Amino acid sequence: MLLTVDEAADFLNVPKQYLHRLLDSGEVPYVLVGTDHRIPLDGLIRYRERRDALRREKLLEITRISEEIGMYDG
Repeated sequence: MLLTVDEAADFLNVPKQYLHRLLDSGEVPYVLVGTDHRIPLDGLIRYRERRDALRREKLLEITRISEEIGMYDG
């Protein structure tokens, strides 16, 4: 299933301009249909999973550091 830029941005809950940067950098795959970008749903799902995993990892790291310096006591 291919999504338009508007649909893909809504799916990721990001601005269209940010999505275009992801497309240009190769982080999110796309195909051109004429001059329009179409984004495969499975590629968006893989990107979202990677993004969410990285966010969880960074949050755990921040929590660990905060605990070490006494700013967070879970």
